[in-house]
Amino acid sequence: MKRIAFVSVTIIISGAVSLVLAETLLRSWGYGNPPLYEYNPAVGFLLKPNQQLERSGGTKIHINNLGMRSEDTSPEKPDGVYRVLVVGDSVPYGGSYIDQEETFSYVAERLLNQEGKRFQILNAGVNALGPQNIRRFLETRGTYSADLVIVYFPWGNLRRDFSNYYIVPFWSNAPGCAIAEFMRHAVWMYFGKLSQSWKEITNFDNEFVLTQNLEALKAVKDLCDRRRTPVFFFWSPDPNIIAGTVVDKLVYDKKRLWKALPEDVLIDLGPQFAKHTNVASLFVDACHYARSGHQFAGEILRDFIKTRKEQSDSGLGRASSRVE
Repeated sequence: MKRIAFVSVTIIISGAVSLVLAETLLRSWGYGNPPLYEYNPAVGFLLKPNQQLERSGGTKIHINNLGMRSEDTSPEKPDGVYRVLVVGDSVPYGGSYIDQEETFSYVAERLLNQEGKRFQILNAGVNALGPQNIRRFLETRGTYSADLVIVYFPWGNLRRDFSNYYIVPFWSNAPGCAIAEFMRHAVWMYFGKLSQSWKEITNFDNEFVLTQNLEALKAVKDLCDRRRTPVFFFWSPDPNIIAGTVVDKLVYDKKRLWKALPEDVLIDLGPQFAKHTNVASLFVDACHYARSGHQFAGEILRDFIKTRKEQSDSGLGRASSRVE
């Protein structure tokens, strides 16, 4: 009996120590204080406003009063400022491994404002948003009196269905511990891979989703046209395609996109990224940017916005707006 009691106490103590060590380790990796989201019946979900977080490696995340990863501001643009609204998914959002000041929107804004605060870039990127979510975002939230709207998405996003709040591992309230966040994310990753395998087996990833997304992007174009706000669609490259690996589905999707929208509003960033001396260093996976990738994308965005502003001032509109 004493031996059983001793073994039981040893197991309990060992388990408690292991949990404490696991919690400490996970918190050092940035778990336990995730960005918080709120359900939105139209868009699906959005970031909760007014968040100040510190994540993996001490990276800073600030979600402003409008629920964007930008500095606090008013819904109406300040006088004398050229405002740009960037909408998209986790690529513009930047992820928890990218510091606030390292996101490409922030990089571009800082470079543009070296001679005075004349430009403002609102980073409305939200993890997992697809074209249908973005359409609903702009329909319900408007363009925040922006002078320019940029829809920024990776190649594969044309096959992303409407993202629902209930199928992503987001928190509406802070988890009680880092272990809870880690476990939820691990479970989501596991079942996400099973779901992807099921889609491939059943051919669920079909033309219907692609068609719906193309219609959503055309609706975004129409909405901005009605507001007389220029809109451009930035297609972020896949490093494998830049390296010469052809993905038939993505090439097909690109052709469909170029038929669905006017060519002068479509910006393929592939040629720009392909000019870099070390393309692989710009990415952490098949679509998300590393710190150097955000810096590089920020410089591209800076040049594009600067050109657009000059054209707007001179009355040239969309003329010569292509990125070569």
